[in-house]
Amino acid sequence: MLTSKGLAAMHSKKYNEARGFFEEVIELNPNDIQAYNYLTEIYVFHELNPEKYLEYALKGHKIQRNSQDSVALSISYLHLSNALIQTGFINISKEFINKAILIDSNNLSAQYLAAYIEFSQDKDYNRVTHRLEKILAKDSFRIDVIQELAKVNFYHRAYEQAAVYYDRMNEIKSQINSSIYEIEDINIAFTYEQLGRLEDAQFHYQRFADYIGNNPPPYESLFKAAWFSSIDDIEKGMEELKKFAALDNISYWFIIFLEDDPIISRLSVHPDYEKVIDQINQRFWQKHEVLRSDLSEAEVIVRY
Repeated sequence: MLTSKGLAAMHSKKYNEARGFFEEVIELNPNDIQAYNYLTEIYVFHELNPEKYLEYALKGHKIQRNSQDSVALSISYLHLSNALIQTGFINISKEFINKAILIDSNNLSAQYLAAYIEFSQDKDYNRVTHRLEKILAKDSFRIDVIQELAKVNFYHRAYEQAAVYYDRMNEIKSQINSSIYEIEDINIAFTYEQLGRLEDAQFHYQRFADYIGNNPPPYESLFKAAWFSSIDDIEKGMEELKKFAALDNISYWFIIFLEDDPIISRLSVHPDYEKVIDQINQRFWQKHEVLRSDLSEAEVIVRY
């Protein structure tokens, strides 16, 4: 009954209510793996909180790790790896993702996370693009991989190639009548603008403005900073970037890509830009050190 109420709340995008229901389920039955799975889903997709994501990924895997279901176990290792990389534990995250792939070689999500973990170590855009292209070749309709390829080319400022993948993503979205990846609209718009596709760019800029106006996303201040930067309102963009710098629980993915973001980097003309970027990095790594106490349990899971 509580799980059904939680799922209904998630369907209605009432994630705070959903969390309450799933937490009640765990109080009644600490071994309910589905409740842990739903909580990790909330914290990784809807209410982005890497610290809570790591907490529930660890607790869920502790129950799941003796499972005979290779697909479920691989997904469990995938979540652990993703939670650990998001909180800055790169090496142990790599160990987990290798386990996920070893258990289920068809887990393409694990394979592209592995590509990103490698990127976090080498920061080589050409190599991560090649890795993602090899994954896409296994399933050319994987919209998640297409979106990732578009994004890495966007950050690398390879706009023509980024547009190829954004066009493919938009085509698939149209075919399946989906609004997935709405937050990417500003990157799509900027990419098209660089290529002179001004009508397409304006369409996506407007759609992005409507989206953040009607559905404030997690890390809303960062996306508002990008919006103001895109319209050359540097002062308001920096105001929003400073709000982002004050947030707790920022994902490592933002740390990796923030300074390469061609839209956010337009704010670099502001005298406070470098100081704010440093604050974002310092705050993340301070939080990372606090979380080290949770890592001992993860190391045990990896090695035994």
